[in-house]
Amino acid sequence: MAEEGQLDLAEQVRADLNQAMQPQIKSMVEAVLAVDVLDLLSDATLETKRTGMIVILSDTPSVRNPEAIPKVKLEGKGNGKSKE
Repeated sequence: MAEEGQLDLAEQVRADLNQAMQPQIKSMVEAVLAVDVLDLLSDATLETKRTGMIVILSDTPSVRNPEAIPKVKLEGKGNGKSKE
């Protein structure tokens, strides 16, 4: 029971820190990419000590060499393979 109380407290602290940091992370991403951030999703798992973040941008950011970015052309619907 005592460990569970510590786990609950750790999760609450993590959630509070996440909420406090999100505006700064959003501002930093917008400044670096010169694109508006529409949404910022993040989560952390105490058991694995992993944190993940997804940033939804308003537009594709400019890059130095756009030709170097692989592009996938999706044809048809569903699995990305063209229907014949």
